Amino acid sequence: MTRLQVLICTLGQEGIERVAACAHPRVEGVEYLVSCQLTDEPFNIPEALKRPDFRIITNTTRGLSRNRNIAFAAATAPTALIADDDIKYTPESLKKLMTAFEVHPEADVLLCRALRGDGLPFKPHPDKVVTLSEQPKGYYVISFEIAFRPASVRKAGILFNENFGIGAPLPMGEESVWLTDIVNADLKVLMLPLDICIHPGLTTSERKGKDPAHIGAKAAAVMHMHPVSWPLRMIAIGRRESNGLKGGFGAYVTHWLNGIRLARRLKVFRQPSQTGKS
Repeated sequence: MTRLQVLICTLGQEGIERVAACAHPRVEGVEYLVSCQLTDEPFNIPEALKRPDFRIITNTTRGLSRNRNIAFAAATAPTALIADDDIKYTPESLKKLMTAFEVHPEADVLLCRALRGDGLPFKPHPDKVVTLSEQPKGYYVISFEIAFRPASVRKAGILFNENFGIGAPLPMGEESVWLTDIVNADLKVLMLPLDICIHPGLTTSERKGKDPAHIGAKAAAVMHMHPVSWPLRMIAIGRRESNGLKGGFGAYVTHWLNGIRLARRLKVFRQPSQTGKS
C-alpha cells in the first residue's frame, strides 16, 4: 500500500532526465508521482524511471504552480511531499517522514528541513517539534520542505495560487502564499527537525532575488502574508536586500510597488485557481 507520494514537477525532456539522474531510492510504501509539462521537443521516459514505484503523467500547461496543482489532483496516497526535479532523498529520510505522520496524526502539514549540497541547512530551523508560530527568526518556507495530507488540504479547498511561481506573472513566493492560505484555513502545521532532502544548488529565490519581477512577487506575497504590516516589512527587507542592486533601495521600492500594482490589477487573491487550463 502506498503511504507517501513524492510529487515531482518538471518540464520537458531535460526535466525528466534530471529526475532520472537523481536515482531515487526504492522505499516500501513510497511512490514517486512525476507531473511533466510537455514542450514541442520529443519526449521519452528514461529507462531509469520505468519502475513500479514511479508514476508519470504529462500535460501541456505552463507554470510551476499549475503543474503542482495537477500533481496534487492526481495524488491518491494519504500523505504527500512536494518535490523539484533535482532533489535527492535517502531511504531513511522518507521512512522518517512516514513515521512522523503517524506520530503526529493531528498535523495536516509537516515542514521539514532541506539541506544544501554541502549538508548545511538553507536557513534557521528548529531542533525540536514546534508550531509555525514558534518559527525561528529568519525562517522561510521552501516548497520541497512541505509534506501534507491531501485529504485535509482538499477539504479546505486550497491550491497553489497559479499567479505565483515560475512561469506565472509573479514568478516566486507560491509556497509562502500557499502556507498562508493553509494557516488561514485553520489547518494544523508543525515544524520538524527532520532532514528530508538535499538540494544541490541555489534556490530560485537565491539565484534571482534581485530581478525586478522577483522583488515585485516577493512584495505581493508579503502583502498576502501580512496584509496590515507589509509596507514596513518590505522596507526592512529592502534595506537588507538592496545592497548590490542597481539603483539601490530606491529601485528596490519601485520594483516591489510594481509587483503590488500587478497583484492588485490581476486580483490574484480573489480569483479561483484554473487548474489544468492552458
